[in-house]
Amino acid sequence: MEFIYLTSKKYPGKTADHFFVKEMANAFGGILKEKFSLVLANDSTDFFRNIKVVSLGLRRERGRTPYYFFWLFFFALKARNRTSEMLFFSNDPNLLCVLIVLRKIFRFRYRICSEWHMLFDDWRDAFIVKNSDFVVATSHRLMEMVVKRASVEIDENKFLVVYGGVNIEKYQDYDIRELRKELGLPLDKILVAYVGLFKTLGVKKSIDVMINALAYLPDNINMVFVGGKKEEIVEYSEKITDKKFISRCIFIEKQNSDRVSLYQKAVSMLVVPNPDKHPFNDYCIPMKIYEYLASKKPIIYSKLALLDEALYDCGFSFIPDNYKDLADKILFVINSDSDKIKQKIDICYAKAAQFSWEKRARNIIDFFIGVFVD
Repeated sequence: MEFIYLTSKKYPGKTADHFFVKEMANAFGGILKEKFSLVLANDSTDFFRNIKVVSLGLRRERGRTPYYFFWLFFFALKARNRTSEMLFFSNDPNLLCVLIVLRKIFRFRYRICSEWHMLFDDWRDAFIVKNSDFVVATSHRLMEMVVKRASVEIDENKFLVVYGGVNIEKYQDYDIRELRKELGLPLDKILVAYVGLFKTLGVKKSIDVMINALAYLPDNINMVFVGGKKEEIVEYSEKITDKKFISRCIFIEKQNSDRVSLYQKAVSMLVVPNPDKHPFNDYCIPMKIYEYLASKKPIIYSKLALLDEALYDCGFSFIPDNYKDLADKILFVINSDSDKIKQKIDICYAKAAQFSWEKRARNIIDFFIGVFVD
């Protein structure tokens, strides 16, 4: 099997999808060695030193899809005698459509795996699913939506659910006091944190729910928000009218992936405050969930079916958008028997160990390998 990971991204890049592609490409390459290639728009980093990378030298966004169309045509034409051994893997809808169209017109024999992190809410959803040899989704709920959108039935030989990944080695033992000193966080407070983007697909996370929960919490509890843009931090800060709340909220701009884990380890507990609205209750299961699991901290989350998939047995849920219920759950965690909380944390960490990037890559490869052996 010749595995070709196809993306139109250029590196360096700061989005969650850039990070996801980078980690998966390195994991696939580490397993498949010379049988793996990553094709991307442009690369000016050292992220991919140990795997085969094909950089197309495309620095601008405009015109990438047509360029890929012709590049893929000539690539497949040149390798026509071995295309039956090729598998193209991508979560880019435009590139997946290009692969499908080329295969239909020129009868190339390569196989296509579409990976789904979200729906695109247009004709591409059904077109891609129906014309993919394999479909991989990041949650069962998303897979259900993908299948429903395409009006197809689940085939266990074609459809696979594999959750996200985490670099668990970043979450080894640490001194919380030293971490807080390094990060400039208060040493004498209970820190309840949200670590992640303040918006997803242009929709706000319910950070204000955490702020409003302070009205029901003692003064020794502070809220920490890590991951916002400057203008988003200003926006939220200006909305806080109670001066007591302002002094108890700590806003920190978006950090690189290495420092993100430091903040997650330095706080007292972590919150996923996602609102009960599209896309959060449909398919946006955040990558930070897997980082939270590895952080050895209690996790409090909005009780959404999507989040329940990963956290039902190890987190503490609250009613979405209900700041009083969030405050109650925070106090419950603080006042509960420490051994019971530790049991939950241990379950979280054990799960995180199963969500390494390498294990995710191996699950996907094992799913394909039988087809090519046959």
